[in-house]
Amino acid sequence: MFLNIGSVVFDDKGNEYILEDKLGQGGFGYVYKAKRKEDNCIFAIKVSLPSFNSEDEKISFQNEITTALKVQGENVIKYEYVHNGDEFENLPPYIIMEYAEGGTLNSILKDEMDDYYDNDTLTTYFLQLANGMKSVNNILVHRDIKPDNILICNGTFKITDFGLAKIASERTRTMTFKGSGTPPYMSPEAWDYSKKNTIQMDIYSMGIIFYKLATNTYPYQIEGNTLEDLKNMHLYSTATSPERVNRSLSPALASLINKMMEKSAKKRFNNWDEIVELLNNQNSCTTSHTSVVMKAITARNLENEAKKKEDSIRLQKKQEEENFKKKILSQFENDIISPLEEFIEDFNEQYAGDSIHGYFSNKYNNEKWFSYEIRIDEKRFIIIEMMYCIDDEKEDTSRYNYDYWYEEPQYRNKDTKLFYKGKAVWAFGIIKNHNDLGFNIILVDSGEIFGDWYVLNNKNNFSLMTEERKTEPFYLPYERMGEILLNVTGLYRSEIKELNEDQFLSQIENLAFEA
Repeated sequence: MFLNIGSVVFDDKGNEYILEDKLGQGGFGYVYKAKRKEDNCIFAIKVSLPSFNSEDEKISFQNEITTALKVQGENVIKYEYVHNGDEFENLPPYIIMEYAEGGTLNSILKDEMDDYYDNDTLTTYFLQLANGMKSVNNILVHRDIKPDNILICNGTFKITDFGLAKIASERTRTMTFKGSGTPPYMSPEAWDYSKKNTIQMDIYSMGIIFYKLATNTYPYQIEGNTLEDLKNMHLYSTATSPERVNRSLSPALASLINKMMEKSAKKRFNNWDEIVELLNNQNSCTTSHTSVVMKAITARNLENEAKKKEDSIRLQKKQEEENFKKKILSQFENDIISPLEEFIEDFNEQYAGDSIHGYFSNKYNNEKWFSYEIRIDEKRFIIIEMMYCIDDEKEDTSRYNYDYWYEEPQYRNKDTKLFYKGKAVWAFGIIKNHNDLGFNIILVDSGEIFGDWYVLNNKNNFSLMTEERKTEPFYLPYERMGEILLNVTGLYRSEIKELNEDQFLSQIENLAFEA
């Protein structure tokens, strides 16, 4: 049944509620102002037309709402009755709840201007919100703290929509049924949907609301509207400490907000009692040392802000490097490994000997390089070693020395970035066999998402040869690549060609079966 103005719903005591006016619409459904027929008391009724993917999802929602009914407190909206869709079969799910005549928190959030709330008012607001969240988190994790879910009832802040994040996310199809929140207010760890919901997620979200109340601004600069943009904002952007936006803000309140918004959940408050205690101390902090204490807190806030920026930059660079390495490894496995696996399969199908059959294995993988081995039999094998070419800002940068395949990885203080025809080399590799013969491959920036592969067949420069002549075909270590790619005349030269799969496999075959 579809409900609209004039429709009648019931509670578990048989009372009738007449829908009088539509107040709004959200992820859960429509919100109506309603009058209880028996005494003319006013209530708000949230009506939903959910479509669950399974019976398990429906049961999960019903359990969540049953739990939400247990939430009680001065700073939470009271749920009078929840209809889960079963008791009155001709009526959809709905919630009869306390009516808040003051609207949502959005109605009192100020525009970006210098007219800030004073510290006493902010402390009062923060205490109400913290006490409300304490009541909620004693029972469940809210998961969707935002201004729209904070109502004003007789001048008091009250938390609402606890227990509804699941149905809201399912209705909007923006997140999993788990319920993760509204992107501008989601904690960094909430973007990992495998993580367990925790109180610290709610503390982070409320920290953003505290920041907006204190500064009239959102703490981060939003550079895009995609989910990925918002995720990166929470993971890597650093908020300006709020007392630098609102110069009259108490350093103690600024410190509290900063701690609520820490990127690491472990660095946030453990519970709302800690927050309430600090806020109560703010009210009573009027000793002769107050000025000195506030100056000390201000200095510490600025130090922490600078450190957070450094941490965010470092974390973002690390994530970019990880994504870069994943891209290289993915292209390597697709372009190099897959054809070689087919080669091994063909070999095994045709091999009739009694000794070991061919196989492929990933020997080693760390933050700098990875290697694969092709084993033909007990004596014949090929090793492929690849190194990521990633800029390192440290002066003492170590690079892998490939001179001897049978030794443990050795590192040298070499940090010469490789380029080929003006384009950055993303990855450098050595392909060598049981006799330590081989060749090199490189992956070069193509200007697109994925790079271009090149094969380097190295030759002796006989005009300059002395005792350093190598047996061909041979590979060269990373330290020799600069002169080779720049075509500098030296002991060795290289024939560089784009990788051709047939020719590449032929070279591998020749190496594998070289006596």
